[in-house]
Amino acid sequence: MSERVESIVEPPSAGELLELVATFLSDEIRPLIHDEKLSFRVRVAANVLQIARREFAGAAALVPDRDGHAITAEMLASAGSLAHLTGELLGGKRSIAQPEVFGMLQRYVDEKLKIAAPAALASKT
Repeated sequence: MSERVESIVEPPSAGELLELVATFLSDEIRPLIHDEKLSFRVRVAANVLQIARREFAGAAALVPDRDGHAITAEMLASAGSLAHLTGELLGGKRSIAQPEVFGMLQRYVDEKLKIAAPAALASKT
């Protein structure tokens, strides 16, 4: 008698599901839409799903601050939170002209771009 071996199929991960839906919207649904406003909204929805996928996958080295904002570990160690750093900048305690502050903010923007617009980051170099 032969044994029946069942294969185990892993369901797609959350990141893969986000990618699949974004691709479906962009490649299969959007070309069928003739209304410009609806087509734009579908494109935005697909882009939002891609952003969520990159954020979910940990594409950037960001950690939550005490207010829940995603910031770099460097910013967390230096200022504690995005709100506190903003207050120091607005209050004149720190300045963007200070090389260490400028560098820290530049690295923060780069990490945010890894999630929101990786093509923009790639074209930066």
